[in-house]
Amino acid sequence: MIQTDVLIIGGGATGGGIAWDLALRGVRVVLAEMSDLATGTSGRYHGLLHSGGRYAVRDPESAKECIDENRIIRHVAPHAIEDTSGFFVLCPGDDVSYVDKWLKACAAVNLPTRAVPLSEALKREKVLNPKLEAIYEVPDGTCDSWDLLHALQRGAHEANNAQFLTYHRVESFRKQGSRIVGANLTNLRTNESVEVECAVVINAAGPWAGEIGAKAGAKFKMKLSRGAMLAYNIRWEHRDRKLRLPGDGDIFVPVGTVSVIGTTSVKTDDPGDTRVEAWEVTRILDEAEAMTPGISQARILRSWGRRASALRSRRVGGWPGGQAHLSPCSTMRKATALKA
Repeated sequence: MIQTDVLIIGGGATGGGIAWDLALRGVRVVLAEMSDLATGTSGRYHGLLHSGGRYAVRDPESAKECIDENRIIRHVAPHAIEDTSGFFVLCPGDDVSYVDKWLKACAAVNLPTRAVPLSEALKREKVLNPKLEAIYEVPDGTCDSWDLLHALQRGAHEANNAQFLTYHRVESFRKQGSRIVGANLTNLRTNESVEVECAVVINAAGPWAGEIGAKAGAKFKMKLSRGAMLAYNIRWEHRDRKLRLPGDGDIFVPVGTVSVIGTTSVKTDDPGDTRVEAWEVTRILDEAEAMTPGISQARILRSWGRRASALRSRRVGGWPGGQAHLSPCSTMRKATALKA
C-alpha cells in the first residue's frame, strides 16, 4: 500500500507540472502514467512554445494563458527551451482586415508584437515568400517535452515528496461512501497490483481523461481530435505561423536538427488514434507553399499523429471540471480534480 496526499493520473506536461508544483509545497504526490513520460499529447505535438498569437482573436483566454505560461517555462526550465521567436505572416490572398483585429487582440493579453520589414525577414528566412504582405514577430519558441518532463520529475524527487510510477495503469478507484480514498493500479511491466491511498485524485490524463473520470463515477464529455505532423530531414530556419484564424498547415517551426510543419484537426472518438492520412499530408504541404514556395518539394523525414482533447463544459454532473486549451505551451494546464 502506497500512502500519499495526492494521486495524479497522467505523465504529460500537465501531470508532471502539477506533481512538481505540489512537491515543492510539501505535498506528498504519486504520479501514475500507463506508459512513459511525455508519450501522449505532450510528446506528439510540433514542439512549438506558443506565445498565444495563434489564439489571440478567437480565444483570448487561451492566448493569455499561453503568454503567461511561456514566460513561466522560460524561467523555470530554460534548458528545455530554444528562443526561436516566431513570425506571423500575411500571405497573398489572405484577409488584410484580420491584421488590425489580431494586433488589438495581442495587445489586450499583453502579448508583444513587432512589425518586421520584408527585407529583414528575407535575410533571416531566405526562402520566405517575397510577396508576403505583412510580417510580425512574437516571442514564440520551441520546447523539448522530454527535457521538460524529466526536469519536472527530478525537481519533484529532489523535494522528497514525489513518486513517479510509469507503466502503471489505473484499474479502479476505492471509495468510502461518495469519497474517493484510493486507487488500484496495475504495474504493466510485472502485472502486479498496486494500491494507492490518497486524499485527492487529479485527472491529468489528456485524451483518456473521460475514461478515467468514468471509473470514478465522474462522467463528462470529451472533445477529441487527432492531427498530422511532418518533419523535414534538415532544419529550416523558419518559425512561421499564418496571420489568420487557426487552420490546417499553418505552423512551421525549427525543432533541434529538423523542422516540423503541421497540423490538421480531425474529430475522433478514440483517444489512442494517431493515424495520418494521405490527404492530411497533401493539405499541410499545399498550405505551406503560400509561406515558403517550393517547400513541398523538400524531403520529408517522417510523419506522426498528434492527440488533442478538451472538456466540453466546465462542470458536468456536479463534479469540478477544467477546460484544457489545445496549445501545448503549458506545464500547468487545467485538469479535472476528483475530490476525495
